[in-house]
Amino acid sequence: MDNIRFTSLLSPLLSPGEPPVIAVAVSGGADSLALAYLLYEWSKKQGAKIVALTVNHNFRPEAEEEAATVHEWLAAEGIEHHILTHQGKKPDANLMEAARELRYHLLISWCNRHDIRHLAVAHHLDDQAETFLLRLERGSGVDGLAAMSPVSARDGIKILRPLLSVPRREIEDYLQERGKIWISDPTNADTKYKRNRLRKMLEELPGKKKETLTKRLSDTARTMRRAREALEDYTAQAMAECVEFYPDDHASLDKESWRFYPEEIRLRVLASLLRSIGGAEKPIRFEKLERLHDALLSNDIMAVTLAGCKVEGKGVSASIRREQE
Repeated sequence: MDNIRFTSLLSPLLSPGEPPVIAVAVSGGADSLALAYLLYEWSKKQGAKIVALTVNHNFRPEAEEEAATVHEWLAAEGIEHHILTHQGKKPDANLMEAARELRYHLLISWCNRHDIRHLAVAHHLDDQAETFLLRLERGSGVDGLAAMSPVSARDGIKILRPLLSVPRREIEDYLQERGKIWISDPTNADTKYKRNRLRKMLEELPGKKKETLTKRLSDTARTMRRAREALEDYTAQAMAECVEFYPDDHASLDKESWRFYPEEIRLRVLASLLRSIGGAEKPIRFEKLERLHDALLSNDIMAVTLAGCKVEGKGVSASIRREQE
């Protein structure tokens, strides 16, 4: 990894115009430290500004000391750095998922308060492969298997993943060549977590086989992402043709035009309608969505409630309203 290659990975993720201020999430691990150093070198050449942010979850006794160490390392390079500390209690369950959500909450809240619109995170090729396997094991469909995107958005912040095509080994080589050290989080080696078990399984493969499989899994995730984008476009087209929205949390579905779309698009239209009208945050259980779909298609439905909505319809149209509390 050199500055020229890093620039070629980062530039397509940024909009044309003035170089932005970019916040970068730095845990102290190899991937995030490498990203901070690469961004800082890039920023000096581009006239941009980099701000590093470290989240102290306060889940482990050594977390505060590790955050202070990261601050020393980055300050020595001349990189502005802030520690964001969680003051609440440690979750009783789903620790890794809770830590992830808390981390994003603290990072994005800080960015919004300081009017910084870009946040770089250090997900890499191995992370992408692990995420794909994790979601495959859960039985995810196209949307889940699409895994991570180089650019996404969350609460008004543009999230950048410039290292998504770079293997972990290359990132660690970059740091070692520069005589840099990093922190290894013991949580990442705890095999009680499913992601860590999958990581261990990949790492135990012979070197070349591991590299080949990791790349193929990541390539498949990218293919799935393209498929998801195509399905989303097709669904938007179907919504425009088949659905009419009204001001009072009410929509009408033209079943005669809706029925001529492929089944996957019909299901996506229904899911989108139920989410927008009912406002449910949790995913709708697929078997319930399928039952609603089949009932609408066969004209057997009179009235059903699902995902905070009341669906009524028999004949050429169906009405979807927010369920009254």
